[in-house]
Amino acid sequence: MDLESLLQDKIETRVFVDTCTLMHPKFEKFLAKVVSVLSLYGYKLVVPWSCIEELNKHKTNPKLKSKAEKALKELESIYQYVDIRGNEADGTHADNVFLRVFTQLRTKYRLVLISEDWDLKSDILKLNSSKSVKGHHIYVYGVNDIMGVSKTYTKKKSYFHLCTKLTTFPDTIVTISELPKVGDVVFDKVKSPIRLVEKISEGGEGCVYKTSKSKDIVAKIYFDILLSAKHKKSV
Repeated sequence: MDLESLLQDKIETRVFVDTCTLMHPKFEKFLAKVVSVLSLYGYKLVVPWSCIEELNKHKTNPKLKSKAEKALKELESIYQYVDIRGNEADGTHADNVFLRVFTQLRTKYRLVLISEDWDLKSDILKLNSSKSVKGHHIYVYGVNDIMGVSKTYTKKKSYFHLCTKLTTFPDTIVTISELPKVGDVVFDKVKSPIRLVEKISEGGEGCVYKTSKSKDIVAKIYFDILLSAKHKKSV
């Protein structure tokens, strides 16, 4: 079901975006389209405070500075259509905020997440299978879904257990000499070599590549400023 169809019925809905979406190359066109649809039905685009903080953090990274500044400028230009929710108490790790907020609010609202982060999409969709918390069905879209390029992301095979508590692993930056690129060989957790064949996506955290291992297996390379011990532990 497309976003506009969801908004046409009488179920109260909240539409969220994450940092990856805010820094997407098509963000400007995406924003114009999604805001026009939301405003037509009396809704605003919800942006967590933690995402704004992530954008401000990205402004200190030369590789991400222009994208972050552009995203903040675009949000400021349409402030009347944006609802920034949260505060410093939420912390700066947006993924944890999304999981907590969606778990709490799905009993009251139908929730929609627009994201380019496949891990976050998967975790959010698993909330639909929760047996302890009953609520409205959660929908997840990508930027291309909103732009009419591809189908809605509604289901994905479950490979991981749903996280039930915030991580306490230290978020210290891992120092590396050079980021892998197309043509380079990287290694998975069992030390098997994988060649990066083609870059297929880039977001707020890093780049996703097709690999030589299988057409169904991709590799996510985090930007050096975001390659923390916490990320290393999670993958």
